[in-house]
Amino acid sequence: IIFLLLLVSHTLSSVEFLSELRGGYFYPNSEKFRKIYNNGGPEVELEFSGTFCESWTVWGNVNYFQRDGDSIGLFDRTNIRMIPLSLGAKYQFEIDYCISPYIGAGVTYTYTQIHNHSDFVKKHVNKNGVGGVVKSGIYIPMTRIFTLDIFLDWYYQQLTFSSHHKANVGGFRAGIGVASPF
Repeated sequence: IIFLLLLVSHTLSSVEFLSELRGGYFYPNSEKFRKIYNNGGPEVELEFSGTFCESWTVWGNVNYFQRDGDSIGLFDRTNIRMIPLSLGAKYQFEIDYCISPYIGAGVTYTYTQIHNHSDFVKKHVNKNGVGGVVKSGIYIPMTRIFTLDIFLDWYYQQLTFSSHHKANVGGFRAGIGVASPF
């Protein structure tokens, strides 16, 4: 037991923990989604990570996306709010001290809330589901405390709205983040 405690404490003392605030643009996979919600829009994300063995990082994040749109056909107002929670791992390539590209993957749980302003459809729709994410980007150290992250992530998130209607509410997220140790 003492050996295991020493091993765990040694491993945790060598872990570099980062917190990151990311902002970007969400571009949905679904053509129907893009038509209703004007090709996506801005999103924000908070990510926490721990680097083990120099190149491997375990990360977790939460995103927030909200957009107003118009229904297809009658053009009634509709809003969507999505909150994906993700967990995964990524590998960071050490090219030189100026840039470090990375690639990773993880699982995502997404809570989606839709509010329709029409008398012909259900006003409030809440859905959730499990999907996946592939992450890529480049870390660029700016100072000893701050690192810039230029990223492109792809989310797959299939939601079932009825027995005959499923939709992929995933898509691409691209943007910039600022990471700092904590």
